[in-house]
Amino acid sequence: MHWQGFAVVIAVWAAGVYTVWTLMPGVLRKALLQRLRHPRVPPVLRQWAATANMAKGCAGACDGCSQDAAGSEKPLVFQPRRRS
Repeated sequence: MHWQGFAVVIAVWAAGVYTVWTLMPGVLRKALLQRLRHPRVPPVLRQWAATANMAKGCAGACDGCSQDAAGSEKPLVFQPRRRS
């Protein structure tokens, strides 16, 4: 296998892992992170699990949003098209 093919395989694999991680529900993501903190897991994965950002996806597992932001939605206003 040429090095270019190997680079493509790594890029596609990384994109797949990123997609699965992003679309995974927060509960499953949190459970997976807890399993990665086990002592038998390689140190690189344990470090990644310790620094992973759980705020992505708004799974409700964080306190990052203020309470004021929840009720500040503005309604959509559709403007009619101008006839020329």
